[in-house]
Amino acid sequence: MAHKVSIILVFYNDQQYLAETLDAILAQTFQDFEIILLDNGSTDQSRNIVENYAKKDRRIKIITNKKNYHLGGENLAKLVKATSGEYIKLFCADDIMLPNCLAKQVEFLDHNPDHIACFSHMQCITETGKLKKKLFKCALKNDRFTYLNHIFYQGNAFAFPAGMVKKSALEPQEFDNRLRHFFDVTLWIKLLKKGECKVLDEPLVQYRLRGKQGNVSDISKDRTRETLYLFEMNFIYDDFFNLRDLKTYQKIFPESNSLIKNIKTNETELLEFVTCLLLYNRENFSPFHFSIYRNIALQKMLRLTADKKLMTKITEKFGYSNLDLYLLAEKYNEGLDYEFASRKRNKISRLFYKLVTRKKFRKLAQENKISFC
Repeated sequence: MAHKVSIILVFYNDQQYLAETLDAILAQTFQDFEIILLDNGSTDQSRNIVENYAKKDRRIKIITNKKNYHLGGENLAKLVKATSGEYIKLFCADDIMLPNCLAKQVEFLDHNPDHIACFSHMQCITETGKLKKKLFKCALKNDRFTYLNHIFYQGNAFAFPAGMVKKSALEPQEFDNRLRHFFDVTLWIKLLKKGECKVLDEPLVQYRLRGKQGNVSDISKDRTRETLYLFEMNFIYDDFFNLRDLKTYQKIFPESNSLIKNIKTNETELLEFVTCLLLYNRENFSPFHFSIYRNIALQKMLRLTADKKLMTKITEKFGYSNLDLYLLAEKYNEGLDYEFASRKRNKISRLFYKLVTRKKFRKLAQENKISFC
C-alpha cells in the first residue's frame, strides 16, 4: 500500500532513544505515512525494540546491514529504494518530531509545486531529552541560487532531520558513497541545482545534542574527524568547480561578474579558475576553515596548470601564469596547524591564530596579485 509520506532513518545501537523517537512519529497529526528503518549492524537491543513496534504497526518496515560500514550515501540509497511515498521525510534515530511536523511540511509541498524540498528549524534537547534554550536554525535565503552561494562560502545550509523531499527529486545513483559525514551536503547541492528549497521559519523537530562520539557536528574536537573533513570537503567543492553554465554561475556568484564578463559561452572551462579565485579570496571563514578552504583552492589551481591550453587562456584572460601559481603555493603550503585552531585551545590562542593567519595571507595575496577585490 502506497502512502503519502515515507519516513526514513538509520539506527545503530540507539536503544536509548528509539522508543521515544518512534512514539513521536506515531503520534503525528498527519497519519498517512510509512516508516522505513535501516538497522546498520546494531549490537544492542535496538533491533528488538524496532521489531516490537513493527509487530503492532504494519506501516513500519525494517531493512538490514550486517555491519556498520559508515556509508551514509549508500544507506540513504537503500532506504529511498524501499519507499512508496510521494514525499520522503529524512530523519535520525535519536531526534524527536514535534506533533505537527509532517502536517506542516506536507501542506507546504502540496501548495508549492515549484519547490522540491522543505526544511525547518530545530529545538535542541540534551541527551536525556531536556529542552535547551538554543535553537538550531537552518539558513533563510530567497532562492536556490543564494542557498548555493551560502553553502559555498559558509557551509551547510540545512539540517538532515529537518528535511522533507519529493521522491521524484531523489535519484539513488546520485548519492555519493565516498562520503561518510557530509553526504547530505552534496545532496543539498544536487537538489538546489534541480529546484527550489524552502526553510519554514519555525521549529518542527527536536535535535538531540550528544557527546563526542555522537553527532558528527563537532569536527574540530577530533583529529581523525578533521582528516575526514579535509578529504570530504574536496569532493563537496567539486560540485562547484564543475559548474559550466554561465547564466547559472552568475546567479550563484553575482560577485564574479567582473571576472566572467569576458568569458565566452565556449570558454566555460575557465569557470573552474574563477571558482578558485572566489574561494581563495573569501575572508569571512572561521579560523578553522580559513586555511582549509584556501588549501582546496590552491590544490585545484595547481591541477589546472597541467592543462597547457587552459593555462594559456587563464594567462590571457586573468594575467596569471604557471609561475605565479607555483610561487603562491610554495609560500602558502607550509602545513596547516589544526591543533592551533582547535576549540581545545583557549580563547587567546584562537584569537592569535586568527590574527596571524589573516595578516599572513593578506600579505601573500598582495605579493602574488591574487586578490581581485
